[in-house]
Amino acid sequence: DEIERRGGIPAIIEVMAQHQGDVQVQAMGCHTLFALRSLINGTQKIADAGGCEAVVNAMLSCPKAKTVQSHGCLSLGFLASKQQAYGGVNRRRIGQAGGVRAIVGAMTAHERDGEVLTAACLALSDIAHLDGENQRLVREEGGIRAIVQSVARAPPGTNTSQAALSNPAA
Repeated sequence: DEIERRGGIPAIIEVMAQHQGDVQVQAMGCHTLFALRSLINGTQKIADAGGCEAVVNAMLSCPKAKTVQSHGCLSLGFLASKQQAYGGVNRRRIGQAGGVRAIVGAMTAHERDGEVLTAACLALSDIAHLDGENQRLVREEGGIRAIVQSVARAPPGTNTSQAALSNPAA
């Protein structure tokens, strides 16, 4: 409640916008937005403040930074979650902001990192859920190929295969 009363979500997003390309700021921003999802109507508040776009921009501006990519995928997946009442609106926002391209880029740049690959597969699954436009984007942006490759390349002991097989766009 205190974070919300003090305008914390918009402040986080503003700092992320002011420091594009700063890996530490982008990683902490993505991580904090993910952590704040548990607020009452947290996903809606984050999205309404521009959180979907901020996370996508963070991922696109720091493609080689594992922490930005893994936290970004987790954040986008949760914002788009089929278990969230606001998920459908967020799926459209994420797709329009370039989220599919950002996630597929994370999978390509971190092709042997089980943490990134698992988070990315789960995020693509949530973003494509019941959204024909995002399913099209997953196919056109190379998401199917990235999912298949992630299963083949993921280190043993990760949940990448399970996450990949849950993807409705595949």
